[in-house]
Amino acid sequence: MNITILGAGAVGILTGAYLSRAGHRIYMQTRTDEQASVIQQDGLRIGRERFKASAGRDLPLQEDAVIVTVKQYHLDDIINKPRDVPSLFLQNGMGHVEKIRKRWDNALFGIVSHGVYRTGPNAAEHSGAGKIIIGGGRKHILAQSLLAVDEPFSSEWTDDIDGEMRKKLLVNVVVNPLTVLYERKNHILLSDERANNEAQQLFREAAPVLGFSVADWSFVERMIELTRENRSSMLEDFLAGRELELEAITGYVINQAEEKKMDVSFLKEIHTQLLHKADERHE
Repeated sequence: MNITILGAGAVGILTGAYLSRAGHRIYMQTRTDEQASVIQQDGLRIGRERFKASAGRDLPLQEDAVIVTVKQYHLDDIINKPRDVPSLFLQNGMGHVEKIRKRWDNALFGIVSHGVYRTGPNAAEHSGAGKIIIGGGRKHILAQSLLAVDEPFSSEWTDDIDGEMRKKLLVNVVVNPLTVLYERKNHILLSDERANNEAQQLFREAAPVLGFSVADWSFVERMIELTRENRSSMLEDFLAGRELELEAITGYVINQAEEKKMDVSFLKEIHTQLLHKADERHE
């Protein structure tokens, strides 16, 4: 199958590489000619392993399916140009979901729990095997192709993708902001008393906004333990000088809380600290 990957960041490279290994023809649609040139010449790399792929900034001549892996803040132009092929969107947060459902007929959504970070324009390191959870519509041929891929890039289907996305968002809103403020891997939220207290405080505010109870802290704590040696995606973006997905994660929960007239004063404080920390990089 001819599969276009829109976005050649860490998740895009990882997804393209393993689908290439499974026998699909991969086209990486990049934002720059420079990155496309590297991929054209050298393919995709995960660790020391190389995978065949082509690349360019323009639309491919032929595509049977598209996987969108760009950050949520780069989605607007893509959403407004729907493609008439099976598609899968792999973004943090939930603010994009309804917009896509209104414009794209064959869209599914997924959440990624793999540990992965980019090491070059065509390269990534798969630091922790996880899975992609897919759902939100008809189990089309793209979903079936992903579900057929074996370890270490397995996927599973869910009939409740919205619930799974809310769970992922709850973990993200606890882990991502604090790992950036401390500039440490996820384990800081378990090993440092102050960071752990702040994580639990964020959880207590965000959980009811997203429909969870205080008893669900054990789930979040388990996710932190499983990823303790990973850098959060927001920390990776911060260290690489990229824009942070604040509006997709903390901003989304704050907006939902305001609509529901719920207090998230500590989350607002953390959100403000992150805005200042991001601005300081450019001073």
